Amino acid sequence: MLNEQQLQEQLRTPQGEGEFFARWLELQSPRIGGVRRAAVFLADRDQAFVAVAAQPAGFRPGAAFHSLVEQVRAEGRELVVKIKEQSPPEPQTSPGHYLAMPVMEQDLLRLVVVFEISERSAASCREAMGQLCWGLAWPTEWLSRRQCLQEQERWARRSERLQGVLELAARSLDPRDGQAAALASVTILAERLACDRVGVGLVEGRQVKLVAVSNTAQFDRQLNLSRALADLMNEGVDQQETLIYPPADAGRGAVLQQHRAYVQHYGAAALLTIPFVDVDGVALGAYSFERAEEQPFSGQEVDLCEAVVALVGPTLVSKHLNDRSWLRTSWDCLRSQWGRLAGPGNIAWKGGVLAALLLVLVCLLAGGEYRVAGDTTLEGTVQRVVIAPFDGFLDEALHRPGDLVEQGAVLARMETRELVLERINWNSQSRQHQLEYHRAVAENQVAHSRIIEEQVAQAGARIALLDQQISRAAIRAPFAGLIIRGDLSQAIGAPVKYGQVLFEIAPLDAYRVVIEVDEREIEQVCSGQKGRFLVNALPQESFPFVVTRVTPVSRVSKGRTVFRVEGALGEQPRQLRPGMQGLAKISIGQRSLLWLWSHELLNRLRLWLWAVLP
Repeated sequence: MLNEQQLQEQLRTPQGEGEFFARWLELQSPRIGGVRRAAVFLADRDQAFVAVAAQPAGFRPGAAFHSLVEQVRAEGRELVVKIKEQSPPEPQTSPGHYLAMPVMEQDLLRLVVVFEISERSAASCREAMGQLCWGLAWPTEWLSRRQCLQEQERWARRSERLQGVLELAARSLDPRDGQAAALASVTILAERLACDRVGVGLVEGRQVKLVAVSNTAQFDRQLNLSRALADLMNEGVDQQETLIYPPADAGRGAVLQQHRAYVQHYGAAALLTIPFVDVDGVALGAYSFERAEEQPFSGQEVDLCEAVVALVGPTLVSKHLNDRSWLRTSWDCLRSQWGRLAGPGNIAWKGGVLAALLLVLVCLLAGGEYRVAGDTTLEGTVQRVVIAPFDGFLDEALHRPGDLVEQGAVLARMETRELVLERINWNSQSRQHQLEYHRAVAENQVAHSRIIEEQVAQAGARIALLDQQISRAAIRAPFAGLIIRGDLSQAIGAPVKYGQVLFEIAPLDAYRVVIEVDEREIEQVCSGQKGRFLVNALPQESFPFVVTRVTPVSRVSKGRTVFRVEGALGEQPRQLRPGMQGLAKISIGQRSLLWLWSHELLNRLRLWLWAVLP
């Protein structure tokens, strides 16, 4: 008899299910106490529970144990049942209880454990059930480990199958030419699957056209054998299912008329035909496999062939389509679309074509206004600059850009202290020269008096100039308008030169619109045309204008060549200000909608053709 530590060591050792659960029962029974009999029932693939271990040795669970298992399955919970209440009752059984405990795995009942124990109180039964719950950790872990092993085996089989499929596909699709790829695929499949003959055909029109036969570089499609192979593939494509002859399941209902005729004419053989389709379920072609009659295709071989055909077939079709000339490709495309249009069904496609034709007709007959658009800037018709009247320093700046000023308003003042001091100096010199003049006249010095008289006149002219400069130190607005440039608030005390621009003023009652028209549309614009423009600051209202001038000078703006077009406003809205920017559209005339939508593309196409054609 093994002790508890030895039993635990054996439970940790990988072993069969019968031995594992037998050791577990030996370990669990002493802990529960009073165990007379016990059994472990394990669910098979059909969810039928089979006893895999029992205690004592040689015990075979009877109807009572199986009834408890079915009751646990129905109720989905653990049960504590008195033996005398069990149906059907066990004959010659002393009083006691049955303990039944389920083990779930992924919401499925996988294991049921049933213990028959001696009679005891309800509290003692609950304690036994708690001990049994703790003990179920071993079976739960064993089930998880078994699930992992089964998953590993399943993934190993899938990986092996996928590796074989990819290997066959890679070898068969290595050639770039479609015909060579087809021949390689059937030859490799015939070699790998030990087939006498493997053929592949592609759907052209309503029939399958034989493309390649294994180990045959050239063949005549008019030969009886070639026609028979094509008939086999047509039969598979028409039914769009894998056909096996002789059939493994006579009740499947597949039509095998051409397969029977092939066997009758060319001798007994095992045949396999597998069609392949595109993503929309449209048949593209089929593969046919032929073996000796004593070597039928197994289920695994059929699965492998289906996987290879599903992977290789559509790619083979793509290779054949790429091998066609552009004329053949265009013709096939037109024929396919015409077939969809003229044939039955395809209501959505036909409706779409009809809608497109109606749309083209409407675009040809309906017209719209052709307008040339361009970025626009609002400028004053007259813009005056205010310059510095003399060299000096800025003393005061009373206005900034954006201020409205009246005619004669003081915009800024120049420093006059040096001018006043210089005037005093020249005034003093003038008086001194006058005294010298009177003395020379009194002494009858004619020549000297003439010189001094000229010096007095020079001093007077200088004083007059200084007086004029002092009077012009207050810089005034030449007319009422808006200051659009000239912020001198940060230049107080800075030196200014004579003629330096200090302010720019635009009137508020005379504007012009300047539009940047793209060079590709400038030929459409001429004087007298009307349009409307909208500024960013007032997007809710547009203003009319008339084109007055189209300048022949271009410039680059925002990466494109534009021409300057000027327009005059019919009215002078008070809310407009010089410098506002927006978008203008010049009305050219009525054009058809088709021309409006396509003329720019056509112009680009003409330029491209001119560039590429010799």
